[in-house]
Amino acid sequence: VNIVCADFMSGRTLSVSPSSISSGDEFTVSDGNNDLPESISCTIFDGTTEVQRNAIALTGPLSLKEKFGALQIQSCDAQKCLQTAFLDYFVKNEGESTLQLLAVTRGVTGMPVKNLVSEFASKEIPPEGRLKTTETVELDVCVTNSIVTSATVEVQAIGGPGCEAQDEIMFQFNPTCRLDADLICEETSSGKECKDLQAIGTPQCACSRQCATELTFQYTGENCALQPPGDNSIICIDGPNKPETV
Repeated sequence: VNIVCADFMSGRTLSVSPSSISSGDEFTVSDGNNDLPESISCTIFDGTTEVQRNAIALTGPLSLKEKFGALQIQSCDAQKCLQTAFLDYFVKNEGESTLQLLAVTRGVTGMPVKNLVSEFASKEIPPEGRLKTTETVELDVCVTNSIVTSATVEVQAIGGPGCEAQDEIMFQFNPTCRLDADLICEETSSGKECKDLQAIGTPQCACSRQCATELTFQYTGENCALQPPGDNSIICIDGPNKPETV
């Protein structure tokens, strides 16, 4: 399928790499060196047929592994679910006879079983000898269930019986969050706590000649009909190009 992403508000196309993917593949959405817009839309096409369209708001907190239809977040900037790990496998002959390495079966949770015997430089292990190989894997650290890595070794003694050994490592990525928050509200000029401040307009500004020394207004875009005049309104007249909504 093909992926096309854009700024949800303006429709401006964003960079998608790679743009052609299959099920299980990942793609990255970016806007050059700029931050992504506040909301994006990503449309999935099968040829010219639209399969799915997702609008995603980026203003709120995003969680890795969060799903949007057929899409699931795997990384956000430096935060990534998939992390590279190196697994070292050691096979030591603690006997008195030379051993022939037959199989080293590796198992990792979420990955297919693999025989690593071809990864070892030698297949013979002399007495007290040791073989080693290293494998690079990607682990999903966003998964909170246990991950088990195991290795089962099968050898055959030259001129003797075969034997087997096994070892495993189990680990779990538990998200931890220790947070303590204190909130203090003070007026900048006086340092008074907000709870001790007097509400604006209480007492009301009722001076006959002079009261307020400075007033600040907010422009809302409403026309006169949408905003009925208040007690202090003298007149409200819309111009020829009056605003219709906020």
